[in-house]
Amino acid sequence: DVGMNIPLMGFLGGGAIIEPDYEQVPLDGLEQVWVPFEVPDDLIAFEVRGSSMLPQFRDGTIIIVYREQRRALESFYGEEAAVLTEDGRRFIKTIMRGSEDGSLVTLTSWNAEPIERVRLTWIGELFSVFPRATLRRVAKQGGIQGRLHMKAGE
Repeated sequence: DVGMNIPLMGFLGGGAIIEPDYEQVPLDGLEQVWVPFEVPDDLIAFEVRGSSMLPQFRDGTIIIVYREQRRALESFYGEEAAVLTEDGRRFIKTIMRGSEDGSLVTLTSWNAEPIERVRLTWIGELFSVFPRATLRRVAKQGGIQGRLHMKAGE
């Protein structure tokens, strides 16, 4: 098989409260998501939870983003991205300017009230978006039992 595993680092709120904290996730993720082609090494994956970003990002959509923020905050205005707020919340939202000096942003959604005047500590630039059913999830350990359990749990 041509392809590679990308670590699934947790969940992004499209309107839902998200666990676990990103900082508590092992470097190799909670599990692995197998994509059927070669991608850069510095990518991580998240699963969308909630419906505030419908129709673009359904509940269960897998979002693949760059692990490190690669561009200045201002360059993301008007774009969807994975974000981590200063108070530890993670979302998939559209980033808009939130203050005159550019230090705060407003996070907007299709189907939810804007989250205004928040400070971001990380922006994950989108690399790719996949419907949940198109990617194979691979248990990190546990051999065949782990794979069977993962399959049964979906």
